[in-house]
Amino acid sequence: MRPGLVFSCLFILLFEPSMSIPMPSPFTRFLGHADQCNALLQFASSLGITTNIDSKYFCNIDGANITSYPKTASWRKGIDCCTWDGITCDYVTGEVIVVDLTCSCLHGALQPNSTLFTLSNVRTLYLRGNDLTGDIPSSICRMHSLENLSLADNKLGGLIPTCLGNLSKISYLSLSFNRMQGSLPKSLANCTRLEILSLFSNDITDSFPHWLRTVPLGLLQLGKNNFHGLVGPDPLAFDFPHLYTLVLKINNFAGSLPSNYFLQSNLTDIDFSSNKFEGALPIIPPTFELFSVSSNRFTGEIPLLLCNSTNLASLALSNNSLTGRIPQCLVDGSASLFELDLSMNFFRGPIPETISAPNNCSFTTIDLSQNHLGGKLPRFLENCSKLKTLDLSNNELQDSFPSWLEALPSLYILVLRSNKFHGPVNTGGSPQPFSQLQIFDLSNNNFQGAFPTQYVASFKGMTGGDEKRGNIVDRILDNQIFYTASVIGKGVTLELHKIQKAFFVIDLSCNHFQGKICDAIGDLKLLTGLNFSQNNLTGAIPYSFGNLTNLEWLDLSLNNLSGEIPGSLADLTSLAYLNLSMNWLMGPIPKGKQFNTFKSDSFGGNPGLCGFPLPRECGEDANKLPPSTHAEEEDTEKGSWIEWRAVPMGYGCGTAFGLSAGYIMLHFRRPLWLMRMMERRIYKLQRRARRTRGRNCTRAQRR
Repeated sequence: MRPGLVFSCLFILLFEPSMSIPMPSPFTRFLGHADQCNALLQFASSLGITTNIDSKYFCNIDGANITSYPKTASWRKGIDCCTWDGITCDYVTGEVIVVDLTCSCLHGALQPNSTLFTLSNVRTLYLRGNDLTGDIPSSICRMHSLENLSLADNKLGGLIPTCLGNLSKISYLSLSFNRMQGSLPKSLANCTRLEILSLFSNDITDSFPHWLRTVPLGLLQLGKNNFHGLVGPDPLAFDFPHLYTLVLKINNFAGSLPSNYFLQSNLTDIDFSSNKFEGALPIIPPTFELFSVSSNRFTGEIPLLLCNSTNLASLALSNNSLTGRIPQCLVDGSASLFELDLSMNFFRGPIPETISAPNNCSFTTIDLSQNHLGGKLPRFLENCSKLKTLDLSNNELQDSFPSWLEALPSLYILVLRSNKFHGPVNTGGSPQPFSQLQIFDLSNNNFQGAFPTQYVASFKGMTGGDEKRGNIVDRILDNQIFYTASVIGKGVTLELHKIQKAFFVIDLSCNHFQGKICDAIGDLKLLTGLNFSQNNLTGAIPYSFGNLTNLEWLDLSLNNLSGEIPGSLADLTSLAYLNLSMNWLMGPIPKGKQFNTFKSDSFGGNPGLCGFPLPRECGEDANKLPPSTHAEEEDTEKGSWIEWRAVPMGYGCGTAFGLSAGYIMLHFRRPLWLMRMMERRIYKLQRRARRTRGRNCTRAQRR
């Protein structure tokens, strides 16, 4: 296995190799030719310098994360240009052979008469990660010695110059993350040394460039464009003899792939995700390391021959219409398989338990969410010591809480949302259970018992002790790989495809937890989202919530919380969503900062609350609750069958009472005692209806 492949198609999606750059001799320093130094100075002066770079990858923290700074600002006339930042000279001749101005804050258009293009001995030109605009001048082709050319991650547009086909020595060409249009120039077939062609994220419209099969391409990156039609000239086989990596994701390719389509190829990595392919999955050769066909229209079952690919490290089949059971061999082959994503399909049956190697597990990511899987969790998962993400949400799993997962040292994301898990949530005895967790989602299940204080107090990964926490990331070949998950926050489903920002979420909503919310919550200072809604929690809202300075959403609705709203919550300047409705809170609503932005529905259903934004002003009786109690409400529910027998009599009496009440309110201007009695009755009926609806917790979150 090549060392660059560990996780997901994301690394191929953003693949930009780090070319080896010749370095000057440590013993001899030549004075660069004066004309070359002057040409570089004139080129630098033709462009501006900006600190506002809208980098999509290279200078972006979500990408290669290369630090941006103006390299050309340090260039000085009269100083050997071989010593300039970003410039490398041949250690024998002194000729400038590398110009690497990656993330150099350059701004402006490349001029056709730019003196940069007169440097005919330059072998490597990197202008990636800047703010270059306009077209690519054809005069760039005067640099006939170019072997590596990257203009990626700019704002260049127009057509790809046809003259690039005249660069006979070019081996690496990247125009990714630009605004290139039109079709691919067929002159690129003349680049007989071209090994890597990367055109990701442009606006190129064309069919598959089958005419490139005569070029010794090893990597072809056409993702996120407007390519369409079938793949390859031969409908029965893929004939690119040198190609090992093919990325076509986020295009409009269509049609079916014959079962033996790839068997004669030398491919090891394929990413065909987000297209319109259909039919059965093709058989992949044993050499495959990455196979991603997510977000297509594939149907049928997973072919068992797929398991012959013993080098397979990443398998992503999500968001298709695949059916049947998950093959046993996928789990038995987990010694090599790092990433398994089968989410958003129609798989049924239990999650298979490994048979051949229960203690040999290399999984880092398992996503089986949004299927119809049932049964219990397989115990082999407790041996997956490298597991970082486990998402089993929106299935039909029936089991108790898997406390045996708590000892996994690298588990960042645990999502069990919308299943049929049940029973208490207790620790299994590990000294530091789930110490690295960043997302803990147990929502919409049948968990019950006391609030899981022991777990909350042990989430050391959320306390903020390590400044690097929050970046769930692997770094491979200078590329960052991010893990994915979805959570329910701010009232909607948030798809966290790149969890690089510090997202820390606890969601216990829609269960049957009881008791008080522990004060230890306030120690989890990195928390971004907290949802305990639709449970049976009692007591006061902990004052320590005021320590959660990163909190963006908080939902405690539909519980039995009482007491006043802590004034410390008003100091949470990041709080954008708040729902405290349908509790027994009382007293004045805190004022100031974020609390002034919330509407009345954030606090509704709390008869003892007063103050903005509720219409009820705070007065002497602000802390007095209406006479109805929870016991009275339960008695009313239990006695509902008696009420229904009295319905016919109630109609007559109710009509008379309603007419009388209406007359009194009109004539005597709505006496306060009558209005409060009516409000209490309406509130009680409304609360009972909402509680019944909340307890049912329908699977509305399911796709």
